[in-house]
Formats: sequence, structure tokens, C-alpha cells
Amino acid sequence: MQIGVLAQPGNWSLEQLTLAAAERGHVVVALEFHELSGLSGVPGASNQIFGAGPNGHGERIQIPLRDLDALIVRTMPSGSLEQVVTRMNLLALAERAGLRVINSPRSLECAIDKYLTTARLVEAGVPTPATCVCETAGEAVAAFHLLGGKVVLKPLFGSEGRGIFRLDDAELLWRVAQTLVRTGAVLYLQEFIDHGGHDLRIIVLNGQPLGAMRRSSQNDFRTNIALGGQSSHVELTNETASLAIRAAQAVGTVFAGIDLIQDASGQWLVLEVNGVPGWKAFAETTGIPVASRLIEFLERCA
Repeated sequence: MQIGVLAQPGNWSLEQLTLAAAERGHVVVALEFHELSGLSGVPGASNQIFGAGPNGHGERIQIPLRDLDALIVRTMPSGSLEQVVTRMNLLALAERAGLRVINSPRSLECAIDKYLTTARLVEAGVPTPATCVCETAGEAVAAFHLLGGKVVLKPLFGSEGRGIFRLDDAELLWRVAQTLVRTGAVLYLQEFIDHGGHDLRIIVLNGQPLGAMRRSSQNDFRTNIALGGQSSHVELTNETASLAIRAAQAVGTVFAGIDLIQDASGQWLVLEVNGVPGWKAFAETTGIPVASRLIEFLERCA
């Protein structure tokens, strides 16, 4: 197979996928979002989508995405509204033409948007913290009281715990919200769940969980490994496995990282669905060769 991987140069997961593919006789073509292009109404190239890849001589040339057997998205770089919309549209057109994209553009659009993800989880009956999204400081303060007077304010788009604030003071929330609104940000607030300093990260592939990793932090309510959290291997239970599967299905992701937290009563809640999940710490902690499992899945699809 010839497998395209959309990733930043030097990306660790790109390297792992390249090695795993080569071990099984396949080739990975490294692509970047800003090099995607489309042609419509051109004789011989009606609605064709192209990427750019190396030609073996140090040059990058156009590659029709229809020549690939699959495309794995391993990055979601920032960009202008026009750039982001165009990138998603190009992926969607390539998918409509028959290319298997993991994850699909529609599921990525959902997973990237924290509030849309939360709304889909609620629609599917998956337990998740109470949440509000708004655009004014006044509405944020009203939501603060509705959510119990302890909230977590997060960027609508973002990962690895960056830009997240825990707030239990309405006046401080007002000031923070006012500052964020001036930058054009949307305010995304969730009730704060006292999870005892730990959560679970479960990787789901094709409707089945690969395994679970417990992330812990003694000094920060954020347990992200990128912020210094510690990891350990834990066994899945029927409850946590079921929640992870249902969460991935609600968002439409084939390959996803599901974050679960447990409240004081012992109930598990889905906190986030990551459509471009990192797995370095997960693989090191659990011993599960995620890259190889992903390549094997593509083989079965082919």
C-alpha cells in the first residue's frame, strides 16, 4: 500500500508509522496541509486533489491523492478561517472520490470543536461534565453560577492542556473572560469535577479500545503528560471500555483518544474525544504498538 500521512516534518508519529508500514512492505508518503491543492473543471483533472511529496531527488512534486490507498491525518495546524475551511473541504472531496481518510473530515471537525463534541456526547447519552459555550463575559458569569461556582475555562480549540484555567471566583472569571473576548475567543466553560488528580486515556481503533493509560498529577488538576503528568498502565473495565467506544461513535472517529474522569460518586464521565491522538506515552506505558495496529487496520480495509 501507499499510505499518505499529513504531519509536520519530524513528527514522531510520522516516523513510527513509516517504520511500521515498511516492516509490512508498505510505503508512507509524508504530506503537509499547506501543500494540498485542488483542480476542478480542468480536462483530465475534474475535482482532483493533490498533495506534495518527495521525488527522490530532493524536490517535492504534486501527488494525486487518488493514487494513495489511505490517508492518515496526524496534525491540525493553525491557520486562517479560509485556510482551515479549504483544507477540510479538500479532504472531504478526496474522501468523496473514494480515498479512506482517518479520521474523516466531518469527524475531525467535530472532535476539534470541544463544544460540538460535548453536544454530540450528550445527544448519544454519554455522561460528560455540564458545559456552556458563549461569547460574552456576562453570559460566562451566569454560567459560572449555573455550573456550581467552580469551573474550568478552556480554549474551544486546543490540546495538551494549554490555555486552561480553573476558576472559583466570579470576578476573576469576568476579568479573564473580558480579556479573551477582546481577542475574538469563544468562552467554553465546564463544571469542575474533582477527579482526585487522575484520569484515563483510552485509545479506540475501529470501535474497539486498544488499552488504557492512567494519567496522574499531584500539583495540577491537568494531568496531561505534556505538562508533567505521570502515566501508568491500567486494565479496562466494561464501563470504561463501553464509554470510550460510545464516545468515539458519537463523534464519528475511527481512531481516537478518549479522556475519562471519575467524579466523587465514582461515576465515569467523558471529558474529551481527540481526533488526532498522540500515543507516545500511551505506547511506552502500555506496550501496545499503536502504529502497527493502525497499519494492520488499513490492510484489513484494503
